[in-house]
Amino acid sequence: MQKTRIEYLTHTWNPIKMTCSPVSAGCANCWHIAMGKLFGKHMGKPVLKEEELVAPLRLRASATIGVQFMGDLFHADVPEVFQINVMEVIVDCPQHIFLVLTKRPAIMKHFFKFFKTHTNLMLGVSIEDQQ
Repeated sequence: MQKTRIEYLTHTWNPIKMTCSPVSAGCANCWHIAMGKLFGKHMGKPVLKEEELVAPLRLRASATIGVQFMGDLFHADVPEVFQINVMEVIVDCPQHIFLVLTKRPAIMKHFFKFFKTHTNLMLGVSIEDQQ
């Protein structure tokens, strides 16, 4: 988990090591993909980083945390069990606010048919055009 200068967050939390892939024209300027190309990193299939997964549990002060800003929690390659593991930590940390953003609203919608949302969880979807 890292502190961030993003004005609406105090931390970013990336418990999944992954490479995201473009899903729409809005991905053309994605900084995650750009950084991967810059540093020549291709991380392959998503991997859950156990030590990073529990990082929010160690924060003493309340925080506003961006979830999986280096990728997309609802990418098709992310196993549902990883999403469940992340949500369990969110549930166990009611003192924090968590922000999950995605460009894959259909996968997110399907996930939350089976997993209850909580008051400390904010969900957002990128909207690029009228279509």
